[in-house]
Amino acid sequence: MGACAVTRRPVEVWPPAAYIDEELAERATTRYDMLEAIGLPNRCHVLAVLEGQLMSERAARELARFFGTSVALWRSLDVVWWELRRKRAEKP
Repeated sequence: MGACAVTRRPVEVWPPAAYIDEELAERATTRYDMLEAIGLPNRCHVLAVLEGQLMSERAARELARFFGTSVALWRSLDVVWWELRRKRAEKP
């Protein structure tokens, strides 16, 4: 039995706004249309995510509802993004 060489590649991680934009493009819709569909007051929470802020539970819930996904998906994308940013900031 020979040893297998494992090549590790860094995982690419993007901010949640990049995933949102990609999904909107796939659906041929715009940020404006999405925010209009979400409505007030929840629109403000989603807009904060689009501006690069930490995702609130309300924003995750509205994105899940709009895209037909789970809240856990959006929370996971956000947690991974912020964890990566924290680790990068800690590197000398």
